[in-house]
Amino acid sequence: MKDARKKLFFDLVRDEFAPRLRSVGFVGSSRHFCRVQDDVIHAIWIQSASQGGSVCLNLGLHTRLLPFQLIKDVPSNGRIKESDCEFRCRLRQPNKRDHSWDYSRRLRSLKKLVNHMWQTYFDIGEPQFEAFRSVQSIANMFSVEDILNSEHFGTPWNITNVRAALAMARINKSLGRIDLAHAHARVGLNLIKSSSSLKELFEDVLCKI
Repeated sequence: MKDARKKLFFDLVRDEFAPRLRSVGFVGSSRHFCRVQDDVIHAIWIQSASQGGSVCLNLGLHTRLLPFQLIKDVPSNGRIKESDCEFRCRLRQPNKRDHSWDYSRRLRSLKKLVNHMWQTYFDIGEPQFEAFRSVQSIANMFSVEDILNSEHFGTPWNITNVRAALAMARINKSLGRIDLAHAHARVGLNLIKSSSSLKELFEDVLCKI
């Protein structure tokens, strides 16, 4: 029964959830979806709980101006996974727990569950992506002051202040905003320990024009 409900749930994801994502530009399978618009990449992963019986939605944001986490370049099919992205988070309401959808309960309508999942994504996740549809909007995501005043950014993207400083430095350098890139790089260098492997990456931003 459990395996049958799991199969039915993911069949409904394929038939109900995926077409709605395709209507706004995503491609992908029943678990991984990707949308590439110019140099900006949005990714979604439907992640199963380790103990089974439920799923959550993970979102990834990236730009081609940054190296990918796990791959060297965009695959020929254009499909980037959430795990490849620099900026990642789990779909959640601001200041609330992560959303999850339990398909294991026998009395729960699986179709209603999938409908709730896509509606939640379009209410929360799509506006979150909408705010970052251009490289410039990503480059302005974190100011130098933001990075100095926070050790970790949990809303909306889960990224440390050091990684945020490096991302902002690299993106702004690629855009030719050298003064801003150097400001982020200097802040990042001041935040890390001398033994950090990131030190060389910050110095690379500062040394090369």
